[in-house]
Amino acid sequence: MYSLRQKVIWFAFFSRVFILLLQCIANFILPDHDAQDVFRRPLLPNSEDNWLDRVIDILFGGLERWDAHYFLHIAQNGYVYENSVAFFPLFPLAVRFLSACLKIVTFGFLGSQSLLLLASVIMNTVCFIKAADSLFFLSIKVLGDEFLAYKAALLFCINPASIFFSAPYSEALFVLLSFQGMRHSLDIQYSKLCAIPFGLSAAARSNGVLNVGFILHKSIQDFLSAEWPVISRKKGLKNRLLVPFKTVPLMYRIIESCTIALAPFVAYQVYCYVLFCTVQKLNIPQHLVEYAKNNSLVLPALDQDVQRDPLHWCNSKMPLAYSYVQDHYWNVGFLRYFEWKQVPNFILATPILSFIICRSIIFLNQNRFLVLHLGFIPAKVKDTQMKPNSMSPKMFVFVIHALCLAAFCIAFVHIQVATRLICSASPVPYWFASYLLIYNRKKSSNGKASAAAKLISSRLKKFSNKKSEQEIEILDNMNSKWRVIILSLYPIDRTGKTILLYCYLYAIIGSILFSNFLPWT
Repeated sequence: MYSLRQKVIWFAFFSRVFILLLQCIANFILPDHDAQDVFRRPLLPNSEDNWLDRVIDILFGGLERWDAHYFLHIAQNGYVYENSVAFFPLFPLAVRFLSACLKIVTFGFLGSQSLLLLASVIMNTVCFIKAADSLFFLSIKVLGDEFLAYKAALLFCINPASIFFSAPYSEALFVLLSFQGMRHSLDIQYSKLCAIPFGLSAAARSNGVLNVGFILHKSIQDFLSAEWPVISRKKGLKNRLLVPFKTVPLMYRIIESCTIALAPFVAYQVYCYVLFCTVQKLNIPQHLVEYAKNNSLVLPALDQDVQRDPLHWCNSKMPLAYSYVQDHYWNVGFLRYFEWKQVPNFILATPILSFIICRSIIFLNQNRFLVLHLGFIPAKVKDTQMKPNSMSPKMFVFVIHALCLAAFCIAFVHIQVATRLICSASPVPYWFASYLLIYNRKKSSNGKASAAAKLISSRLKKFSNKKSEQEIEILDNMNSKWRVIILSLYPIDRTGKTILLYCYLYAIIGSILFSNFLPWT
């Protein structure tokens, strides 16, 4: 019999196997779409593939699509083109290191391109499984209910952006680091260490910078919970004068943690400036130089390239390569994506964005005390008593974070990336969905509760008590590695069925389209 944690780990593994098999079959059966004006990583000249390389291409070639070309190119050649600096370095560095290890293990039988692709698949699979495990424990801490946490972790395994957690993208690594940082921020013993995974997340994706908000909120919340009762009781002039001095440890903690969390992002921007805005003595292979000339790509400032004009962003007051590249190459900016031709992309992003916004409004309406006090002061005992359809108040800062991500997606980014951006950065969509799968239950048409309704209803009666694992998962499923409740039982209302249908359709259709270079980015 397997524990719930083991079942989450095994289900995460089998979900990755399913996605990998699906993309392999789809890539083998369907012809690839001829995508125009997209970056394809330059291959090594005169490189010969052996039968092992061809096997790797058959198995995982469908994953090397769209932005995967950038990541694999950076892992192999570094930042030799200006447009590639939009992709942060942690994932390519990790893939490059792992591919070097695999080269030793495979005795050099695999070519460099196959090694990089295989390394990215292995690393993303491991990161995804660890992320599901981390989400399970994070959910237990925040939601306070193992049933909800278990279902949230299972929903993560079938999330609508599943293909991007297996392809050579940074989503799997980023979500692992983000969930680990969130988990440590809630643990008194490790709260000071949360800046490390948050800092690494900022080296994996740009939106990792937003994770600093968890550090700020937790630091202020801890300070107020410790000092506010004392300050409110002692109202003399002397005590009021001492208040600023009591904030010194708080400010030190905030500055220290934020410095650690933001240092990787700042270091990467400095690296980009030095690479492209100062003269470098780099030995760039000739085939990469030719590729740049043929595709009008900008190379670093080489000492022999005396004719090149200084790059525009190098002379800015704040020379951030990332913001310039996003603006220049991808036309990212405030409301720039609001065009009639982008309506299909808005339709694709509507489910996740509307779900986050609507459920967040309901949550904030249920927790008005937290809204008024910005979540710094815990709600009163009578306000924290769980009622039917109510959500854990501990979700407050996570909900605000998810709302910020949704607003950012709508206002600035290419709207089609909203699904994978939110699914890889926030646990909130899985928590909201988990609540809906449990609480919104209806009876069957004949007026009698269905077997599934009776099963879940009997568990909900014990909501305030700790449940045994047999009360959470179906007994027969506890002996299986892959059978879980969301596959064995139909949701008992239309909302739950819609959520699962959305996850299944996006995960399956997205994998098929992505693996054939069709527009699913």
